[in-house]
Amino acid sequence: RPVPFAEYVPDRDFWNLLAPDLIGLVSRDYAFGTRDGIFELDGKPLGVLICFEVAIDDIGRELVAGGAQIILSQTNNADFGRSDETFQQAALARLRAIETGRTVVNISTVGVSRIFLPNGQIISELPIFEPGIMVEKVPLRTSITPAMAVSPYFDITLNILALGLLIAAIVGKLGRRGKKA
Repeated sequence: RPVPFAEYVPDRDFWNLLAPDLIGLVSRDYAFGTRDGIFELDGKPLGVLICFEVAIDDIGRELVAGGAQIILSQTNNADFGRSDETFQQAALARLRAIETGRTVVNISTVGVSRIFLPNGQIISELPIFEPGIMVEKVPLRTSITPAMAVSPYFDITLNILALGLLIAAIVGKLGRRGKKA
């Protein structure tokens, strides 16, 4: 899922009229994929996240449901230089490892590259802006964590609760307004 205004520009012609210099920074539009991000390596299913897909809960769930035993999170952080963005993305990868119960390999062209075990522990990393390789034996997992089991229902429950609170607030305000008259 390409990120709007970073990996593609929706309605490019419209936005180009308003901010041509900014829109020009996104010189090409990446396309949405047509299938899941799961492939096999030596008969083992691996899940792939591209860039900030690591921040999207649904995609991690889809990879686990599709049988991914390891998750690879690849990114190019070059545009962000030495900002905190690369560390933020690595922190999200660590959370995905814990949430999914899978090893997550966060691979960056110039930013933070780390291998996170399913408990979030870092077992290998490369210095930023330095080329290198990481080779580690990592666990393959097929189990479902409690977070994976309840997260879709948790999201729905929170949305229903928020809607209920909003309705209660509106009804309460309307009720108070009626009593003043």
